[in-house]
Amino acid sequence: MAETRCFCKFQTFAVFCAVLALSTSNVVASVRVAAKGGVDLPGLHAQASVLPSSASLDGGDGLGYWLSTEVSPKWLLAKCFSVAKTNITASVYKFSDKSIYEALQSAVDMNPELGVTLIVNDETLDHDGKEWLEHLNKSDRADIKLWKDIKDSGFDKLHAKFVICDDFVVLGSANWSENSCSGSNMEISVAGTSAFAARELEAAFQKLWANEHASSL
Repeated sequence: MAETRCFCKFQTFAVFCAVLALSTSNVVASVRVAAKGGVDLPGLHAQASVLPSSASLDGGDGLGYWLSTEVSPKWLLAKCFSVAKTNITASVYKFSDKSIYEALQSAVDMNPELGVTLIVNDETLDHDGKEWLEHLNKSDRADIKLWKDIKDSGFDKLHAKFVICDDFVVLGSANWSENSCSGSNMEISVAGTSAFAARELEAAFQKLWANEHASSL
């Protein structure tokens, strides 16, 4: 079992590196102080730090990567939600940050054409997280599954962390939690506009969606 889990983690890291390698062609070095548009999360602008940017975050094509000391993972998620026109698709290990839920709900409320498809690890959900998912799931535009432990089957926890918002993607180490997105954890995120990366991540998501561990909320 330990060998299987180690191999799984290696595979996840290998996929992460492969997607990152595809990002280098169009990344442009520049700086900016705050997000243009998007969802304004509490305290984001109070950071008052200069955020490195790339053409990919301003509507161009390509991916960039950032440590959480450079760009907040929460800001990247808000950016992703705000640009989605047709669907937000996400695989989430831990969902416990209220401001991320509010940003997601706001995107859904503002766009009557926007659908949401989520898989969330059941074991890490607290009471609030379950209430948020249940509220989202009341919409006929939401489709949510929980990843549950099946005894002796392996792969008992969903640890894949990525979001697809049309052709805009966010992939990285951060959970949808306070520590990961604006707390003490050092995280890395790959984000930007890439139709190829979006297609590849969507294919991976569909495999997770069809897995026996994933069951409807």
